[in-house]
Amino acid sequence: MTSIPGVRVTGPVVPTDTADTFPTHKASYGLGGFMAVADATARTGISSDRREAGMLVYQIDTKAYWTLEGGIADGNWVQKPLGGVSVLPIWSLVQALMEISATPGGNVAGPSVVVPSGYLPTGATISRVELLMKYRKAVDTSGADNQIAGPLNVQVKESVAGSFTTGIVIPDNAIKVVADGESGGDLIIGAADVKAEVAADNKTYAVQITSAIADGSTLQLQDVQFGLKFYTQV
Repeated sequence: MTSIPGVRVTGPVVPTDTADTFPTHKASYGLGGFMAVADATARTGISSDRREAGMLVYQIDTKAYWTLEGGIADGNWVQKPLGGVSVLPIWSLVQALMEISATPGGNVAGPSVVVPSGYLPTGATISRVELLMKYRKAVDTSGADNQIAGPLNVQVKESVAGSFTTGIVIPDNAIKVVADGESGGDLIIGAADVKAEVAADNKTYAVQITSAIADGSTLQLQDVQFGLKFYTQV
């Protein structure tokens, strides 16, 4: 058995009796482990004598957790998401009509998705964003059986400085409607992760259908909404 240097404790640290409500220790004076601090200044102000790689610190003002990885210098602080995944969908207003014609190469603008400030939790890490689309019904006015002459891409971009990124691909021959008829709507969830373009709240995101072409002269999508589904970790 090897002797351990330091103050020897042969029993647990406990209060005086079961009615004693005082704590047995204060985390902020310990070495490593878990601490809670008011802000970044207090976190970086933790002395090197009390720092240990792997320690966890909760920063109260931003509700974020930090840990020291690979050393104990200020440059070793890394924000650490804790907890489960939150799924936060948000939708645009309804646009009454999006019309797809038989003319190739057209872009059809849809309603923008506005993500307000504070919608995402403070300190959250966005792990994935999916583009959503729904419409109440599809209507043909061409006089012939109609459908998408695809593939048709649904794209999203940050309105001010972004570039359109494809989030949904609607395949060729989808959204079939008989001549002068109509079919029920649907909810479509994009398979692509668009977080490289949709990375924050307090922004407006434009949506368009590109390469929009139908077999017939007019295929109408009525009461259309677009949405974004954020997967976040805090």
